[in-house]
Amino acid sequence: MLERIHADIDAGKPVNELELIFAPLMESRLPAKELLFKTIQLEKKIKDENVKNKIIALTLVVSNRLVEPEILEEIWEEIKMLKILKYAEDKGIEKGIEKGIEKGIEKGKSEERKELIEKQLAKKFGKIPTELAEKIRSMDNAILDILSLEILDFQSIEDLKLFIKKMNL
Repeated sequence: MLERIHADIDAGKPVNELELIFAPLMESRLPAKELLFKTIQLEKKIKDENVKNKIIALTLVVSNRLVEPEILEEIWEEIKMLKILKYAEDKGIEKGIEKGIEKGIEKGKSEERKELIEKQLAKKFGKIPTELAEKIRSMDNAILDILSLEILDFQSIEDLKLFIKKMNL
């Protein structure tokens, strides 16, 4: 079948895309890894870029459970210059960077909020004991929201201690 498809590709004839995509799953005298590599090599010869990219991507998806991750990584390295796969890889990296930046910004905001609350408490009651400052630094955003409002009603550092105890910190 692969020889027939090879001849069709060389002659510029249209190929049965499903045959190519599912070729690695078919019975063969070749080991699955070698059959997958040969199929990918044939698919790379397809002239129409859109068809080629689609077929290779689908072949990899279909073969995902057929071969070990190391083999898929090896194939990926060989074909990753194809536009669609390069685009998908770049998009994945871009999304990862965006998520990392978002988490960093959120963490920075949370740290600023904790510092502000500590400054407010220090202004109101003087130096805050280290153990209480550490408890404030360990609070999540929901508790910080509540604390930022409760500070207005605190009359002494004891009120802060009661608040921390009430929040089970």
